Amino acid sequence: MALVQRISGWLGRLSVGRKLTLIYLLDLTAVIYVSGILIHEKRQSIEFTQKEIVGTAYTSAVSEPLMDVFLGRGPVSDAQWQALQSVRERHDEMLGTTEQGSAFANALQASASDAQPPRDRLLQQARTLLTTVGNQSNLILDPDLDSYYVMSLTLLRFPELLQVFHDTQRFVERPLGAVRGAVNRPAELLTLAGRLDAAVSGIEADYT
Repeated sequence: MALVQRISGWLGRLSVGRKLTLIYLLDLTAVIYVSGILIHEKRQSIEFTQKEIVGTAYTSAVSEPLMDVFLGRGPVSDAQWQALQSVRERHDEMLGTTEQGSAFANALQASASDAQPPRDRLLQQARTLLTTVGNQSNLILDPDLDSYYVMSLTLLRFPELLQVFHDTQRFVERPLGAVRGAVNRPAELLTLAGRLDAAVSGIEADYT
């Protein structure tokens, strides 16, 4: 109480000019404080967007050669290799994808063979890498609905659809006596059909 009285007395002794100056300084302090908050929010938004751009570039560098391999378009081109190496050199450390990037690159190189196991490993490594890129680059956290659905299709729906197609192809091409033990092929086929239906439903939901 005594402190309040002392402050009131001090303010009462100030001239009108000094009182106006004090009011101006208090208002200026509030403006500076609010401006600092806004600048901080804008900076966070810019950093968020920059990481999304990095994630988009990395996703493209992974998806294009992956699709070329699975669609039988031939070996990975030099331009695709350079694009992949470029994004890895620039962004692996920031995204924490050094190990996953190396594993995918090795699997991609091994995919030059027509053997089935390298393709299995390639798809597995690609999905692991894309998931990490999506998480670390903020793509998975995109607050905008339009771009969120694009992210969902690119990082989640299409890779799962490719996985189902690949597993179905392996199922169809596998000879009946190739697997030992009790394998219920009708049940396995129904499982694949259910996975395909779920993947297609998810894609349709994202498009609509």
